[in-house]
Amino acid sequence: MSDKLVRAFDTLTNAPKESGGSSLPGQSGISERLNACRVVVEFVCGEENKKNKDFQKFFAVSISALLRAHDDVDSSVRILAQECLNTIVKVLILVLFIYFT
Repeated sequence: MSDKLVRAFDTLTNAPKESGGSSLPGQSGISERLNACRVVVEFVCGEENKKNKDFQKFFAVSISALLRAHDDVDSSVRILAQECLNTIVKVLILVLFIYFT
């Protein structure tokens, strides 16, 4: 797993939440959280990453991180997280369709 993906997971994990109220010092900026969502979806949808023996673990963590991003303070992060999840679902449906036909 690349350092870029680890940073993306950390960024999305430490993002301020609506339920948390205020943002704490040292938390990620909006653009960092948006980029983290993009990195996660690129990893999950990338062909070369699906051959990784630990892909299932990374996939689970990726989905979890995007679901956490749905609770973000900023609406643009929430919208992008939803779009990223939609993209992942579409790619998985296509892969399953190709696999079973």
